[in-house]
Amino acid sequence: ETVMKGGTKPRSLIAATQLRDNLTEAVANVAPKITEMRPAIVKVLKAALETSHELAERQLIADGDGTLCAEALSLAEDEIIRSLFDLANRQLFPARGAEERIAVVAVGGYGRGTLAPGSDIDLLFVLPARQTERVENIVEFILYCLWDTRQKVGHATRTIDECIRLARSDNTILTAILEARFICGDQAVFERLVTEFRREIV
Repeated sequence: ETVMKGGTKPRSLIAATQLRDNLTEAVANVAPKITEMRPAIVKVLKAALETSHELAERQLIADGDGTLCAEALSLAEDEIIRSLFDLANRQLFPARGAEERIAVVAVGGYGRGTLAPGSDIDLLFVLPARQTERVENIVEFILYCLWDTRQKVGHATRTIDECIRLARSDNTILTAILEARFICGDQAVFERLVTEFRREIV
């Protein structure tokens, strides 16, 4: 968490444990098909988003600190994405044998850890090697759930090598990786991306 002026830190607007419990309960109460689970999952997410935005508004009215408010909203979005990833990775699409590695990364303004209401949620799914069917299922599940909450989500799924290659020729991708911030998944994959990006590009 970023420390603001006066030592203030953005506080969590979402109770992480409660959100995970609510998602687990929602999934348990519906049929096993993913498409039938999604409406129940989205209902939980919309409630969490609504609560977090109400709390952020109260905080902003109380202290007038817009940056602190934007950071708190970013932290809330992080928690939603982490909860979706955990649900997909551990329960809906469990690994068979060696688990495929993936890092979920925030880029753009979201990568800087600030988020205004209605801003785009820009995500980069980073893989050490080619995409597997299981990883594709996890990525699609996260994206469709976020889209169903009516959020604007930009996304890309790339291997580390693809990120480096495209950053050499596309300034938008280069800037996005410069502002990348780890959210969840395999942190070693993200750290390898950062290391290779610094060595090969920066």
